[in-house]
Amino acid sequence: MLENYENIIIYGLGQSGISSYEKLKDKKNIFIWDDCEKKRKELEKKGYEFNEPRKWPWEKIDLLILAPGIALNFGADSFIVKESKKNKIKIAGDIEVFYQELKSLGIRKKIIAVTGTNGKSTFVSVLNEVLQKSGLKSSIAGNIGIPVLSINADEFDIIILEVSSFQLELIDEFRADISVLLNVYEDHNERYESYEEYQKTKTKIFLNQGNADYAIFDDFYLSEKILKEINPSPKHVLFKDNEFNDLSNKISQNGIIKKFLPALIKVMDILDIDRNFVINQLTKFKNLNHRIYEVCSRDGVSFINDSKATNPAAANFAASQFKDIYWILGGLSKNNDLSKLDLSNKNIKKIYLIGSSSDQLSQIIPKKVKFELSYNLESATKAAYKEVLKSQRGCILLSPGCSSQDQFIDYQERGNKFTKIVNNLVVKC
Repeated sequence: MLENYENIIIYGLGQSGISSYEKLKDKKNIFIWDDCEKKRKELEKKGYEFNEPRKWPWEKIDLLILAPGIALNFGADSFIVKESKKNKIKIAGDIEVFYQELKSLGIRKKIIAVTGTNGKSTFVSVLNEVLQKSGLKSSIAGNIGIPVLSINADEFDIIILEVSSFQLELIDEFRADISVLLNVYEDHNERYESYEEYQKTKTKIFLNQGNADYAIFDDFYLSEKILKEINPSPKHVLFKDNEFNDLSNKISQNGIIKKFLPALIKVMDILDIDRNFVINQLTKFKNLNHRIYEVCSRDGVSFINDSKATNPAAANFAASQFKDIYWILGGLSKNNDLSKLDLSNKNIKKIYLIGSSSDQLSQIIPKKVKFELSYNLESATKAAYKEVLKSQRGCILLSPGCSSQDQFIDYQERGNKFTKIVNNLVVKC
């Protein structure tokens, strides 16, 4: 792929864009751009050179490497995207570039690709940890925050990719030996015309698979129409949430691991990893930061950071894991249906609303449920702590069910802010 292209645009200079540039800058003629003026100025200080896109030699450009956060189809209003389509320029993401590079160099590595609305990061992290403990050389990359072009494929036998729907929009020939679709809940309504369109994008993870490959999914989340459109070539391996209940009971302390145990076991079986070894390793796994992560527990009060819960389904799952909940909820809705939040959960003591969806949420909370409009995270956390101290029993749960990007850069910044607030509130936690 890359050997055929000399003039390349890299558009969107987040982690994946920067890694693409660093990988290609000495080999190709690169045009770079980011819509954020502040970021451009920061990069210019580091030696990056920018030219106004309207002045680029569009007739000579061969390839656009697009950041996944930039809309390609529905909602696309970028001049660069429109001009690329107009000039019939090839558009790809760094996942496709990585795959094509391996292919052109004749490097054969086992690739495991994982997608889903919720749980991707936990799943790939657990998988990678268990594989490494078993003695295999594996690495994770992709949407988890490690750009795939930043890893040295020669060092690993197995490459595990967390792949978002945005990244799946940008694949063409990419093929995984094992593809896993964990779930598909409503999300990113600002990016897709319909829920069905979002589902179809998720199933692109099975694209190009052959009869020696594996497609692992729970058909509960996919309509019969979409299932028929999946390439029939790969070996389909369905999983159910109630599979392996006997094994699940052995890791009863971790609800999120239990939820993904069937799919994990399916992958481990394909890789011929002993089940007893797998379960032993799973009992030791601690949740990722920002994903149902206990920041502190003291005097009957626990503080849970689930900032990564950016849609109703993820927040509902977190809320199902606790009792006596003081729930911090809200943010940027992404046009998702917030009425799907389980606001009647009997374990809710009180809800504290933050962010741009506060007023919208206040209109749909059941009358019997106590709530207050806090608007910002610090006010919500302090108010919840003051309330929970009255009974000295409860869980202050940050599981917003919404994006963070109305008040924060990303969910990590939101989660880190929560942790800092908690540490300032609680002495010797």
